[in-house]
Amino acid sequence: MNEIPETSYTIFTFNNLLYAVETIFIEQMFYLPELTPIPESPPDIIGVVNVRGEIIPIMDLNRRFGYRSSEEYQLSDSIIILRWATLQVGIIVNTIKQVINILPDEITSQLSYDQPLIKNEEKNFIDGIVSRENDLILLLNLENILRYIDSQSLQINKENLTEEKYNLYLQDDLGKPENESPLKSSVFCPNATIYERDILLQRAINLTKVTRQKKVTETKPIAVIILNNERFGVDLTLVRELTQIGKITTIPCTPAYIIGNMNFRGEILTLIDIKGFLSLPLQSLIPKSIIMIIEIQGVRLGITIDDVYDVILLNPKKILSNSTKFPSINENYLEGVVYDHNKMMPILNLPVLFSQEKLLLEEAV
Repeated sequence: MNEIPETSYTIFTFNNLLYAVETIFIEQMFYLPELTPIPESPPDIIGVVNVRGEIIPIMDLNRRFGYRSSEEYQLSDSIIILRWATLQVGIIVNTIKQVINILPDEITSQLSYDQPLIKNEEKNFIDGIVSRENDLILLLNLENILRYIDSQSLQINKENLTEEKYNLYLQDDLGKPENESPLKSSVFCPNATIYERDILLQRAINLTKVTRQKKVTETKPIAVIILNNERFGVDLTLVRELTQIGKITTIPCTPAYIIGNMNFRGEILTLIDIKGFLSLPLQSLIPKSIIMIIEIQGVRLGITIDDVYDVILLNPKKILSNSTKFPSINENYLEGVVYDHNKMMPILNLPVLFSQEKLLLEEAV
């Protein structure tokens, strides 16, 4: 009997609604930078940003779907960059929640009595809805969103999106121009304080400085996770889902790094704390702890982490040797180290760590 393939989706919130997009289309995520509004663009395109030399339009889903929008974006908001074929778009989000797998038969567009869940404004951009733990998740149709944006023929002045131009903005007091139309401002976040605007501009400058990768095939997707306030990189191809911690059943006579078993949608998942293998002190779990589900050699395990900081595309040639950078960590447990935000970050080699510590064998038994 053939198994129905699951599809990985990344869940995020915006305007108190849950949305999801197929994880495979996510190119990168970063905190909200200064955006440059585009004259005569549709209201749902709130501006563009220069990312490694590529000018990417940013969409506000509130405006796209006809919801009330306060336009008061926050420094804590993020941008998810999505790519389909040769087209790109950024979507502004409040919080990136987790990664889950969804089966095709879980997706619907109807309530009981054939009552439609999806509004007319959403039909072209929403594939369907999934119900999970009393939440409704809207699945975005990325192809239609990108085709819509491509059809707008946005008129973009690239000269206003350079590092030099942003630096000039930092030196000026950018206020909202007099007689500004309330429908579309020529300044992004016109009510932001000088402090907030400096942060937004600096983020935009940092995005222009990153060296553009020549070929997507030359990059390696890395999930940047937090353990004891330290950043570590994990090969994203090993990650199956991210979920909140549930009820744990302890296992007698097991090592301290075996936290216990958790029922995850009918599958018994063994949870492991890898901090001890990385010379980090073990800490008690809290309700907000995150479980990163990974699969190695056909075996699924749950690793407890504190948070997911970012997802990046890494040029493998940038990975350096770990001979002296992190002497307290077994060198075999690391693929190497990279510079991330002006600080060295270790890239974990989970298959080797789990193999040498016989974690895969113990779980299989």
